[in-house]
Amino acid sequence: MRGIRDVFAVISVVLACLGTAAAQGSPPTSDRDTRRLFQRFIEDAVVVPGGWVEGQFSYRNLPDDDDLYNLDALIAFHAGTNVEAGLRFGYVNFDASPGPDGSGLSDIDLYGKYVFPGGRNRLALGGLVKLPTADEDKGLGTGEPDLEAFGAWRGNFEGVTVAANAGIRLNGNPDSQTRSSKDSALVGAGLILPVTPASSIVIEWSFETKRFEGDSNDSRLTPGFQMMFRGGKGGLRAAVGLPLSDGAPDYQVIFGVYFTY
Repeated sequence: MRGIRDVFAVISVVLACLGTAAAQGSPPTSDRDTRRLFQRFIEDAVVVPGGWVEGQFSYRNLPDDDDLYNLDALIAFHAGTNVEAGLRFGYVNFDASPGPDGSGLSDIDLYGKYVFPGGRNRLALGGLVKLPTADEDKGLGTGEPDLEAFGAWRGNFEGVTVAANAGIRLNGNPDSQTRSSKDSALVGAGLILPVTPASSIVIEWSFETKRFEGDSNDSRLTPGFQMMFRGGKGGLRAAVGLPLSDGAPDYQVIFGVYFTY
């Protein structure tokens, strides 16, 4: 665990240094649609101009000192005028002590949203369905589908993009008699600061009420950094998730490499 925490500390310092360096640049006034949130990438009132393919690694140290590793593919594409659709899937490793642990395929999230035409201010409505492909016996999923409906707003201003979202999630009840699911509500907000033509600082807050009986609400603050490759066809993204409630991970590390077309 100490090695993981050292990695977390190094990433935090790197993000702070990158942010300080980037703050010396001039904020651009366009090309905002490829500058995205981390926790609520899907629940955002924006449509990717063409396509987005991201390989993303995430590590979460959970409140009971369990470890959860995800290696995911995040795919989004322009599915029509003002419409974005996509999916998220991957590989998960869950190390619980005590309790079930194992590794295998994760659940699959499928989503779609419509962004109403607008200028600087845009609204969106969308939905998500979770396909229960993860192994319930290994503690990787519930074995039941979930449904989510959400709304979002995004405003692009001279020096900052402001985003907000809210939704409800109908969580499938697992077969296990020891954990009963609850439907949850989620809200979030974020600031995306495009400090140079190729880089952005992201400050995101996310909140969700408890999904299971006996759990706590999950509230996180996620500062991050996004840097585009030369030519603008993709880039790097990194963030750290910090707990604001007992139900949130003790900390989270996110690193992604994305490509756009």
